[in-house]
Amino acid sequence: MPSSEPLVFLFAGPSGHGKTELARKFGDLMSLEHHFVDCTMFSREIELFGPKPPYTGCELGSPLNNFLARMSGSKSVVFMDEFEKSTKDVWDTLLIPFDQGIRPSIIRWCFPLIYIEGEYMDRRTASKVDCSQTIWILATNKFDPTIHEFCSGNRRDLLESPDRLRSTLLGKLVGSLRKECLSHFGAPLAGRISEIVPFLTFSPDEAAIVADKRIMELEARLARPVKIPSTKEGYNPVGNVRLDILRDSMVCSNIADKYYLPELGARSIFGGVKRAIERKLINQYLEDGDDFSEDQPVTHFIVDVNERNEIEVLLN
Repeated sequence: MPSSEPLVFLFAGPSGHGKTELARKFGDLMSLEHHFVDCTMFSREIELFGPKPPYTGCELGSPLNNFLARMSGSKSVVFMDEFEKSTKDVWDTLLIPFDQGIRPSIIRWCFPLIYIEGEYMDRRTASKVDCSQTIWILATNKFDPTIHEFCSGNRRDLLESPDRLRSTLLGKLVGSLRKECLSHFGAPLAGRISEIVPFLTFSPDEAAIVADKRIMELEARLARPVKIPSTKEGYNPVGNVRLDILRDSMVCSNIADKYYLPELGARSIFGGVKRAIERKLINQYLEDGDDFSEDQPVTHFIVDVNERNEIEVLLN
């Protein structure tokens, strides 16, 4: 629905479970420009937005200030990663852009400039910036214990129950997260969050899909041509490789079962693909020494699960 106020989403969940990836793709999916903010780098509002006039450096603004000014009145996405690691000073200064809708303004005098309370002002020019169409995405790991406990206690219901029960369970989780958000960030900021989106730990099928995605990326990398230039730039000795996964679902499930750790998320599965497939393949590829050429024939490898439930990588 059309809105005259910004959208503020809180993506809450353990590291490695898709918060950053979804936020990065959010702008692309909606054909919107997006800006990334690493909140671990900012503890003061002047670091995030830049100094106000007439202080030194105000003419430079900051990457976030300049992005908001350039996108004034237009839809855009601002992603603030690890939001909980910033400070109350930063949270307080975000209250105005988070709440900037169409409302009467209160004019205050502040020598030598006039500023308007309730409106975000470009730090370089002191001109009004319309943030009403901005989509803010705040990512946090702060509430991981609550989400881990929820997933452990409700995994079967989440997998097997009808959609209505799933919605009820997730609604209770969001309610708990909103209370924790209120306690940690305070009422002014928590009240401006439009929606809390929980990111749960992976189900077995989801973990297998993550493994499959990583294997497909590995296939694409291995298929690239061999490059043996005179310099190291573009050097790619492992190439012209065709990788066939005989029983894809079994291979992906095997990696997910053995390597997925909820505390590490997708990164643990990526590491499993490297150990179970990539390293074994490269070791066999390099066994014949280092006599590689750009016109060498395609090397064919097969990946399967043997009778001992181990992943095998075989040179065909």
